[in-house]
Amino acid sequence: MADTYKVLTKDNEVKNIEDVAVMRADEKYNDSELLSLSILGNRCKKLTARISEAEERIVEYKDYLEDYASYVGPVRHEAGKVKLRKV
Repeated sequence: MADTYKVLTKDNEVKNIEDVAVMRADEKYNDSELLSLSILGNRCKKLTARISEAEERIVEYKDYLEDYASYVGPVRHEAGKVKLRKV
């Protein structure tokens, strides 16, 4: 489940994004736990990049599986024609 954050500002009007901080809604106020919006933005960008990389790997792996299946299918077909004898 995603974390819920609440916004802490020095006043109601935000003039500089660095003056805005967020903290988890279920935690008590603690200066060390405050995250600036720019830090959260950077984390989102990194996660988005990791998701994109994972999606690319999935597509590559899917292509690999299709190639492998195209190789194995005919081999299995030919192997099914072979009659084995007890020696």
